[in-house]
Amino acid sequence: MKKIKMNVTGMTCGHCVVSVNNAVNKVRGVIEVDTSLSKGETTILALEDINIEDIKKNIENAGYTPLI
Repeated sequence: MKKIKMNVTGMTCGHCVVSVNNAVNKVRGVIEVDTSLSKGETTILALEDINIEDIKKNIENAGYTPLI
C-alpha cells in the first residue's frame, strides 16, 4: 500500500470535502481517503498500482483542482 497526499483547491465547506472524498473513492484501488478543508488537502491510502491520474481526473470532474 502507499499513501498519497494531494493539495486540493476550491474547497470552501463540508460539502466540498464530501464531494472530494466521493470522487476519490470511485477510483479502483483506493482503500481510504481523508480530506481536510482546513489544510486544503486529501490523504489517500491506496494499492501500489493506483493510477494517480484517475484520482486527479475525478477530483477535477467534481469541480476542484488537485495539485500534486
